[in-house]
Amino acid sequence: MNAADLVRALDNAGAVLSVAGGRLRCEVPEPVAHLIPELERQGHEVARILGERLVGNVVRWRRAQCVACSLGSSNPVILRREFFRWSGYRCTLDEFITALANLGFGLDGDGMIAGLILRDDFAAAIQWERRRLAS
Repeated sequence: MNAADLVRALDNAGAVLSVAGGRLRCEVPEPVAHLIPELERQGHEVARILGERLVGNVVRWRRAQCVACSLGSSNPVILRREFFRWSGYRCTLDEFITALANLGFGLDGDGMIAGLILRDDFAAAIQWERRRLAS
């Protein structure tokens, strides 16, 4: 079984796989516990697959739910929460921040994600500014 087949089998069984601190983490249901030695053997390749999957999900979420804005920033905890609500994909905060950094959205000096705003928050800010300027 190659790593992609292994990840697919674990996903189908309801396992939760993630990479944190360079280590593969998993919650494996009992019916597929026999796959753990194979998971350990192919850990590096599984971690690579999970990293690619995370980045792909973050790219889709960013396009659908966010606005790139050089003057704005967002709380990474809130962004990750909204990413999970939208995608259902679990990841650590560090994994999420790394995925965003790989897309060009890093942490600023205040610990916020620079240049990325949730689309709904951006729309609300524009509405507020229009009302402020109209009065």
